[in-house]
Amino acid sequence: MKIASTRTSLLATLAIATLLPLAGCDPEFPLVLPVDDEIASGYESLAVEWSRWAMAAPYTRSPVADPTGAWCNTSQSPELWFLAGTYEGAVERSCTIPEDTPLFFPLLSRLGLPSNAWVEQPGNYDDYVHGWGPQHQADSRANTCALTLRLDGVDLLEDTAERDEQLYAATTEPFAVEVNADNWWTARGHALPGGTYDYALADGHWALLQPLSPGPHVLELGGTVCTGDEGTPFETEATYHLLVEGTPELD
Repeated sequence: MKIASTRTSLLATLAIATLLPLAGCDPEFPLVLPVDDEIASGYESLAVEWSRWAMAAPYTRSPVADPTGAWCNTSQSPELWFLAGTYEGAVERSCTIPEDTPLFFPLLSRLGLPSNAWVEQPGNYDDYVHGWGPQHQADSRANTCALTLRLDGVDLLEDTAERDEQLYAATTEPFAVEVNADNWWTARGHALPGGTYDYALADGHWALLQPLSPGPHVLELGGTVCTGDEGTPFETEATYHLLVEGTPELD
């Protein structure tokens, strides 16, 4: 499977085997691997592959739209498991994952997905990339008013400020992503055609966790965007009831 093999090669690039013990949680290693200078490009690459994974699935079987966890096995790899938040709102999911498997997921992410034809018009490429540049990143982070990352009732990293500092990553170069014709936008009447979009960009707060110990765990992840207006803020929250055991059957 292309997505799974790409994920494996990214782990090799990150040298995860030396950073994450493969025998379950080890107190000598941090559970959350922060976005520091050494692995920032690895986080960016994983964010690209997560975006491709999320967009490739049909909306009717999307791990992002999944109300129960029934689709959490979609296109997974035992070398690294992707989890999803929601398009908006809260959800509880149950998912069985293999032992000795790191987890990668967004707390709060954004995806720029302009049409190829628009970007390729004179001047639009530079405007688009600049629009996702440092000022956009600063504005996005300033509007992030809450970030949740909790395992078995214990907050991972002290507070939203620390999660923002340690987990923010943005793609710096456009990347190609294949969007399924059955997608979130089309399902809501916006008619986003399926196909390859060559100029995607993503940013947000992501977490890379070392393998969890065998047995049941509850992982809570999500975020809130506040703009200062009086409307309802954007919120996403996913509570995963994880069972870590032998390799489950993958879809």
